[in-house]
Amino acid sequence: MRLLLSAFLLCSLLSCDKLQQQSDITLQSPTSQVKEKSNDGGNTYNWSVTGGTIATSNGNTSHGSLSVARQVSSNATSAAADIPQPDKLIIKTATVRCRVENFTETSQKLQQLVTTKGGYISSVNESTEGNSREGTITARIETAKFNELLDGLCKLAYSVLSKEVQANDVTAEFHDNEARLRAKHATEEQYYSVLKQAHKIEDILQVQDYIKNVREEIDVLEGRQKYLQNQATYSTITLTYSEYVAGSTITAPEDTFFARVWSAITNGWKSLQWFVIWFIGAWHIWLILIVLFVIGRRFVKKLRDKKPLPTTTTPVVPTTESTTTVQDSYIS
Repeated sequence: MRLLLSAFLLCSLLSCDKLQQQSDITLQSPTSQVKEKSNDGGNTYNWSVTGGTIATSNGNTSHGSLSVARQVSSNATSAAADIPQPDKLIIKTATVRCRVENFTETSQKLQQLVTTKGGYISSVNESTEGNSREGTITARIETAKFNELLDGLCKLAYSVLSKEVQANDVTAEFHDNEARLRAKHATEEQYYSVLKQAHKIEDILQVQDYIKNVREEIDVLEGRQKYLQNQATYSTITLTYSEYVAGSTITAPEDTFFARVWSAITNGWKSLQWFVIWFIGAWHIWLILIVLFVIGRRFVKKLRDKKPLPTTTTPVVPTTESTTTVQDSYIS
């Protein structure tokens, strides 16, 4: 009986030791490691993740300490890492200028061709100036059918004036954004775990602010990823076409005497308008000149008032009576 009891206790101890070893291996597996430290308003928070463990501490002793340790499954991080990434993300664009024989008919054929190939028209612009008609069509098509649609559009033209094709490889940017998104999601998860354990209003508000900032960064990255995927999945072709009329010439209007007179009157009136507008617009210059003129005039006037007038002596002209008296006295 004692032998059976001893064997049972020994088996139980071995089973518990084995389960403890498996638990230690699971918790210490370095599947992901994220460390972040933030300092805000005198409170220093340290977050660290190793495997499936999250530890958080607040180093400010004046406001108490906040420490949390809980087990978080690393399945989300592993699933994000296992998402299949495309080999290449290339954004293709083409710009074509051409001439067509029949503007209306060719415009309809261009739109029908885009629809037939599985694409869609994002914008259509048409304009008419005199005898010239011009249109611009922007089409979106799957990248696999990009070259096929481009060749078909060029065949509908009478002559191709210019054609430019560009290919922009954004694979590196896409993968870099994916890595940043995984890190941001892990950080957001840490902040939420801290928020659940926070009790003080000050700590809760700070963590909520961190979560808001991380969420904004995640939204920006996700929007950029969707844009890159859309641009790489559907290529863009911009085709500008104008109607070609064989032997057509543009005649200039006859330049007669009265036409030149009328043109001179019109140009003079426009010049007068521009002068009036310029004169009114320079009112501050005229105001400064008027003030300087008034100040200068007063200054010159004061100088003139202070300057003494020159004294002049008028010679005495002898009269006839005085001359006769002098002569009489001389004779006597």
